[in-house]
Amino acid sequence: MTRWRCARSLDVLLDQIDAKYPRRSNRSDGSLGDAAHRARASDHNPVGGVVHARDFTHDPRGGLDCNILATQLAQSKDARIKYIIWNRRKFENGRWRKYTGSNPHDKHMHVSVTDAEALEAAAAFVNETLEVPTVDAALLGARVIIAEQVAEDATVRGWVR
Repeated sequence: MTRWRCARSLDVLLDQIDAKYPRRSNRSDGSLGDAAHRARASDHNPVGGVVHARDFTHDPRGGLDCNILATQLAQSKDARIKYIIWNRRKFENGRWRKYTGSNPHDKHMHVSVTDAEALEAAAAFVNETLEVPTVDAALLGARVIIAEQVAEDATVRGWVR
């Protein structure tokens, strides 16, 4: 297998999330794509040895509510973020749109980052504690997802965290 690493900015985001929500499930977390991902274009596939996508498990019971985090990341306007997929919606180019891919991304949030080396900075996302002053509930735009939906997502089996 080819050597690879995750984009440093995604490692920073993972560290922030794990520090803030140490009891969260990581059941659907993943970075390196499986065989299904390798068969198509995907940011989960290494380019130049770097994977530019990571998935984070939605686990409100463990503290990580991807409805809130997706909105925080979108509102941050962080230039490293290429797009976010969460709960049948995709944030790209400054706006949310309907997402109709085969995986609805309702058990995990997908974050892809740019491959621009200059933007691989190790700076924190949003801020050190992943908090913004307010999150307008109307901007969440996603249905409330109950904790019972945090279940094994077969599409991410075999991924490397």
